[in-house]
Amino acid sequence: MDSAACLKRMDAAMLVSSTEEISKMLKRGVRMEQKLCSRVKHSVDNLATGKKQPEELTSILKSLDGHIKDVTQFHQQLHGMCHNLVERARFIESNPTVTDERLAALIADHFLRHNMRTVADAIATHHGITALCDFDILLDREQIHRALANGQTARATTWATENASKLKKLGSPFRARLALQDFRNAIVDGRPDIMDWVRAEVTPYVMAPSSHMPELVSELQHLCGAALLDCDTRYHIDVTETGRELAAEFLSLCEQIHSSLQHGLLSSYMALGCTAVRTTHCTPHKGAACPTCDPTMHEIATRLPLSDKMVSKVTCRITGCLMDESNPPMMLPNGHVYSQAAIEQVAEANGGKFVDPRGREEFLPALAVRVYIT
Repeated sequence: MDSAACLKRMDAAMLVSSTEEISKMLKRGVRMEQKLCSRVKHSVDNLATGKKQPEELTSILKSLDGHIKDVTQFHQQLHGMCHNLVERARFIESNPTVTDERLAALIADHFLRHNMRTVADAIATHHGITALCDFDILLDREQIHRALANGQTARATTWATENASKLKKLGSPFRARLALQDFRNAIVDGRPDIMDWVRAEVTPYVMAPSSHMPELVSELQHLCGAALLDCDTRYHIDVTETGRELAAEFLSLCEQIHSSLQHGLLSSYMALGCTAVRTTHCTPHKGAACPTCDPTMHEIATRLPLSDKMVSKVTCRITGCLMDESNPPMMLPNGHVYSQAAIEQVAEANGGKFVDPRGREEFLPALAVRVYIT
């Protein structure tokens, strides 16, 4: 992936997340306004038919005023989201290359994904890129993920309800799995009316055509048996393991539904860069300028695949010229690699000694050893 492709991916991630949230907000706004209109009509009908007395008009208007304030607040929030989307589009248009602001946005996103909101806010404020960062979206996602990992399903259930149509298109039984997790929690907590609750809150989701899977039905039957046994079985039900599985499934679904990456673009690009330069000869401290030989990065790079270098081209850091058979790469004793032509040119200009521009060390050209590109 070249720099242009990376930028396109950054821009797509920046815009898609905003448009997804605006689309969700618009649907929510339609529901709110429909509810408000229904309440107004209901109140007028009650007054017209005599079910409500005129002296009760004050309380009716007060109730409607509260709903109108909610709608007004919603429109203000939607306006802010649309403003952020416009700012992002302008930023992309005016910054067609990698800039400090783009890198700062990636770093802020990375810190936010690792629960360092204060640091992320400071970086975004310093560079003036708050409108470019999905702080609220990522924070909400991370909170749902952590709650699921701890066995709590309330926020995930709300998210699944809001995205029910998209989950149905994906054929995901995520809502049914959440219902089964609620069943496990109810057994562990010793809920008294558990079977009546299961019929109303769990069975409809597990037995629904969109999520009717044999393994889910089998799990429901197993849990029903555990709930009905006289012996205390709740201590043998592990909600932690199933919670971690649901948390991982939630991140995967977020990636499919909202085009939000699980690990962030900064981590993806660092992995991509390490893969591009990693070779079978990379070991800690071996290459002074090799990022995958750095002790910290090497631990990460060892888990990455080796890239295909059949069509790779290597250029000299000094001259920018291609290093090939006619201008081979030469390695100095300190591990730095430059082209043969560059070493000869610098040595000729410095009285026969090559001065390394990165460390100002001096070497005789004869000490340089040819290396081969594999």
